[in-house]
Amino acid sequence: MTRAFRYSAWAVVLFGAVARAQQPAPPPPAVLQIFEETVKVGKLPAHEKLETRWAKTLVDGKWPGSSLAMKTIAGAQQAWFVTPHESMASIEKLSKDADKLTALTAQTDLLTAQDGELLTGVRSMFAVYRPELSYLPANSVPVPKLRYFDVEIFQTRPGHTAEFLESRRLAKAAHAKASMPDGLIYYEIMAGAPVGTFIRFRGVQSLADQDRYDQAHTAKAYQDAVAPSTKQINELTSASVVNTQHLIFELDPKMSVMPKEFTSQDPEFWTPKPKVATPTTSPAQQKPKAKSQ
Repeated sequence: MTRAFRYSAWAVVLFGAVARAQQPAPPPPAVLQIFEETVKVGKLPAHEKLETRWAKTLVDGKWPGSSLAMKTIAGAQQAWFVTPHESMASIEKLSKDADKLTALTAQTDLLTAQDGELLTGVRSMFAVYRPELSYLPANSVPVPKLRYFDVEIFQTRPGHTAEFLESRRLAKAAHAKASMPDGLIYYEIMAGAPVGTFIRFRGVQSLADQDRYDQAHTAKAYQDAVAPSTKQINELTSASVVNTQHLIFELDPKMSVMPKEFTSQDPEFWTPKPKVATPTTSPAQQKPKAKSQ
């Protein structure tokens, strides 16, 4: 499966992007395909330029899909390209449709070769939404208004996934009881990573939200809600989790390919107008001042 296939033919908005204030957020996509690229030290600017060119190539080639690009600001130097699907069957359909785009495929094959010189590793992961673990606030911020994703990756101990699931259900119940402001969107990796890998996404509108969420978790409302199950959550997590990785990603509009109904919700960020250079006048071109009489 080449990099061209990462752009989903299912042109939907990701993670409840059409949610409005005081309205229930729609459920996240059933399946995500995540392309993870680890960038060589010192090659980040070159990688961003290449990915920007890649996105433009797909737009110019009339690719009918979407891809949300994001890059780490905390954690290993990575870029993720996340595409939504309604099922595994839609991933297969996209692959077959992409085979017909021979001219575009030829261009992206060249870009793939150039991209490989800038990377230390690449992997593709299929992730399935776990609604029973996820918590969606009623007033979720639309994804076009977000600027970051706070991501946690959990690797569970073989044979102890059930304990992890129960710990997340208890945490979700506490969030719901306290009407917490931060969403918890859980996916389970079905292929492309070790068995028992789970990813938690949390949308962040600004880094100041991180402070607000931390304060909400120490506030009385949440502490009262989680208190009856705190010990159990800690014990279940300790018994089931081998490793936890915490990353913060910044959304990148230049490397993304998103539909108009998505970008139009915040066009200044997603499709900014090119800046017009202000003409400068050299001293030789300046008009001489009139002599005083």
